[in-house]
Amino acid sequence: MTGPRIDFASINAAALSRLQDLLPRWLPGGRVEGHEYITGDLNGGPGRSCSVNLTTGSWADFAGEDRGRDPVSLYAAIHKMKHGEAAKALARELGIDNGNGNGNGNGNGNRPQVQAQAKQDDWRPILPAPDDAPESDFRHFRHGNPVARWIYKNGEGRPLGHVCRFEHDGRKEIIPLVYAENSSGQKHWRWKSFPDPRPLYGLDRLANAEPDAPVLLVEGEKTADAAQRLLPVAVVLTWPGGCKAVSKADFSPLKGRRVAI
Repeated sequence: MTGPRIDFASINAAALSRLQDLLPRWLPGGRVEGHEYITGDLNGGPGRSCSVNLTTGSWADFAGEDRGRDPVSLYAAIHKMKHGEAAKALARELGIDNGNGNGNGNGNGNRPQVQAQAKQDDWRPILPAPDDAPESDFRHFRHGNPVARWIYKNGEGRPLGHVCRFEHDGRKEIIPLVYAENSSGQKHWRWKSFPDPRPLYGLDRLANAEPDAPVLLVEGEKTADAAQRLLPVAVVLTWPGGCKAVSKADFSPLKGRRVAI
């Protein structure tokens, strides 16, 4: 006679919603970089060979052949357990009913539904970044080091965030980086878009320019810097995200200005 079915989906969902708090306990030598938790191995040693995606729960130990798609498989690999045993142990650690008669069962053979939702991303950008925010190393967990980066500042010259360009095999990736806080009060630099409406690149230039200085609006930070060198009498600005995100930008600072697009 088989026992009650283990609700892997609910256990994984509950663990995923708390993964950023759980991983430092499971893998104490790692650290958060963007959407990944990076460590040396499944023992939590120093290094970069093992990564866990904080959004999806997928993970891989690139120094070996171990990999998986969810927190239960990771828990099993770390503790060298079978998946069923790992699911039950993880459920106990999370304090939820896993359907095997332990925890908060109701005693009538019916398993209560575990009310657990995996938050895809509860990080809230902080603009401008506080003065005590640490420096980011700008290394992306998948793309490595950027070939170029641009800092967005407000009119007072305080940093709002960065946009980084990565290149691989002739392809480019443009990814924003902001300082953010999650619901647990943790604060980190995150690979995440600016909140809408998104700030313009060059607001510090605009604030320091003469009120009647003409404004040139172009697409792309690289183009904006090049145009600014060629047209020092103008103020050259752009917005994050390119042409597909133009409707998400905050153009209110240009009110009353002469603007060429």
